[in-house]
Amino acid sequence: MHREIIKQIHDISKEYDAKKVKIITNHIKICGELCKCDGKSEHILTLKNAKIWLLDDLCKCGDEACACTTPHIIDLEWLHINPKKIVAFSLIK
Repeated sequence: MHREIIKQIHDISKEYDAKKVKIITNHIKICGELCKCDGKSEHILTLKNAKIWLLDDLCKCGDEACACTTPHIIDLEWLHINPKKIVAFSLIK
């Protein structure tokens, strides 16, 4: 099942020419560029130029015209993600 999510992310990104992904786990939000080398690993998702936010720190103001910006907590040139921890993902062109 966990290997399937990596395959789905790569298959969908190829079909729609998406270059980036946002991933939500139980505690963090991650945004980064999909690494094309991932076809070689079924167990780990690799991102380039990743940024990480703590979910508890994200804006909760509820204003439709929200201009809040939440600074990310870390920049990483490379990030390897265990697919067992992925709760949701969104692909971005």
